[in-house]
Formats: sequence, C-alpha cells, structure tokens
Amino acid sequence: MCLSVVLPVLLLTGCSHTRRVPVAVAIPKPVLNKAIVPVVSDAPPGGLAHWQAGSGIVYCFAFSPDGKQLTTVDQSCEVKVWDPVNGKLLHSFQAPDDNISEVVYSPNGRWIASRGDKKELSFIDIFNAHTRHLILRLPSESAGVSTLRFSHDSNILFAADKKIRIWNTKTWRNLYYLKTDDSAMLIPNGQRFVRCSADGVIRVCDARTGRIVKTWREARGGGNYSYDLKSISNGGATLLVSYYDNCRMTLNDHSYLRFVKVSNSHRIRSLSGDNVNSQAAFSPHGDTIANWSFDNIGPDQLAFWNIRTGQYKQVYSGGVMHAEFSPDGKTVAMSDTMGNINVFPVPNWK
Repeated sequence: MCLSVVLPVLLLTGCSHTRRVPVAVAIPKPVLNKAIVPVVSDAPPGGLAHWQAGSGIVYCFAFSPDGKQLTTVDQSCEVKVWDPVNGKLLHSFQAPDDNISEVVYSPNGRWIASRGDKKELSFIDIFNAHTRHLILRLPSESAGVSTLRFSHDSNILFAADKKIRIWNTKTWRNLYYLKTDDSAMLIPNGQRFVRCSADGVIRVCDARTGRIVKTWREARGGGNYSYDLKSISNGGATLLVSYYDNCRMTLNDHSYLRFVKVSNSHRIRSLSGDNVNSQAAFSPHGDTIANWSFDNIGPDQLAFWNIRTGQYKQVYSGGVMHAEFSPDGKTVAMSDTMGNINVFPVPNWK
C-alpha cells in the first residue's frame, strides 16, 4: 500500500545564499514489522549488550532523545528500531533509498532525519519518529553528508557536505546556503556554526546570515598539515579539531586531536600518537570523548579519553564502523564490520 503525497514547492527566499528548491515526491507508507530478536550472549569483554543488527554492515545509527530506542540502518536500507538495553527489535521498515549514510533524531522527538541516495539523486529525508512515515524530502544535491544535526530546540536542521545548508523546521524554508570545502558543524544552540578549512582557519558564523563573527588560525608552523573539525561539545563551548602531516605515509602514527575553547580560541589539550584515530565525539556532559577508527589506517578500535586528565582506555579492538553516546552519557553503542551492535559503559574516571 502506498500513500502518495505531493509536497508543495518550497520557495526559498530572504537570503542571498538561498535559492528555489522544488520538492515533489510520492511518499510510500512503510510497513512496520514487530519482532523479538534474542540478544547474542557472547558480548565483547567489558560490553553490556551485543546483538546482530543487520544482514550487512550497519553504517549509521542514532539514539532517540530519551535513550529508550536505537535506530539502525544496514546496507540493504532496512531501518530497525531496537531497545538498546536488551537488543529487542521493536519495529523495522524499508527506507525508500538505495543507501543511507547518516541518521539523527530531533531533540524534541518528533523527527528522524536521514541522508540517502535514490537513482543517483541525493535527499535528506524527514520521517515522523512515531509512525516512521516519510513526510518530507529535502534535496541534498551531493552524496555523503558529513554532518546532519538538529539544534537543541529542534528549530534548525543543519547539513554539511560540499555545501552548508540550514533549514527552519517550522516551515522547512532554507535559511542559508553556501558552497565550501570546509568541514562544518552547528553549535548546538542553533545560533551559530563553525567552519574549519583544510589549512587550519576556524570561522565562527551566524547561522541565519552566514556572517563571520570570529576567526582564528589553528595551523602549526613548519609542516604541511590538513585540518578537520570532528566535534563540538554539547554546550557549544569546546571544539575538537584533528590534524595530520600530509608528508607522512601513515596517518595514524602522526595524527593529533586538539581541544579548543570557542570563546577565546585557547587550546585546552592536545592528544597524539598511535591511539588517535579517525573519528571522535564528545559525551553529552563534555568530560569524555569516544575515539574510533573504521578504515585500514592503523588499528580499528573504540577508546575513551578523559578530556581533563588525558587518561585513555581502549575497550574494543576490531572493525569499528560507527559509535554514538547514549543521551545520558553513561554508555556508548558501536557497530562493527560484522553488522553487530555492541554497547559499552563509559569509564567512571577517578
């Protein structure tokens, strides 16, 4: 059965960076399947839960705002909703895309946003988080959104790939549009976003106008380094920036993470060495980062760092595809290269 809905054309006006983007699409009604899947008992050492979540690799997943659900997407674009405590499958449905590379809940619990491709076209899909119906498709224009986030009040949706786009979720009108190669992320209060160029220039910008309100350079002297913005703390006070020497053959051995205060560009702490890998995220409370690697550059692992003391704890070694903190910051879920979800406790640092 299919519910066909033709959405009106969204006229994107009021900003020099915006343009008209027509949205008209037949929206299928997903068939929700209820099932109970037993948890696989042989969890990795130190893990709290472990279960098979997909027929192939689970590239992306997200916790609901209350932490009671974990939504995963596997290679076949099957969306599954789990109880993250016991691995019970609550619902599943087939997404109307050929692949999905990112999924995120809105903090108000109303929507699930995902970035997907369909017949060489790219979309940001907005689902009703309760019914799982697809209610809106926003054109993504290019494959591989590297950042897709809602503001804390859920009034802003931010996307960055080779472009920065910001939508007002009350009207779904585009507020801002900019082509750029910079890595970029929304400061969670939704008022500003941060851009980081490959040569280490950081720009803090107004989220509605794109006006640059603060600029500084993170670049090191005497080297050919590439910079990337990895994460912003939940309160928006601290940036996590990675950089590595382009002249080195092995990224893992010569990569660094730097914590920087947004207010005064002061460097709080730097981490370097074999334990610094490609991806990282702040815990909700901002005292810990989860750091993981998913490629063939260095050992694949999931590890935690204490930002205040620099303490390090590796909790998993193997193929890690993605990791997310639970909303309460007490656990981290990770997907491995076998399609499993593993849940680990966050260290209680002393």
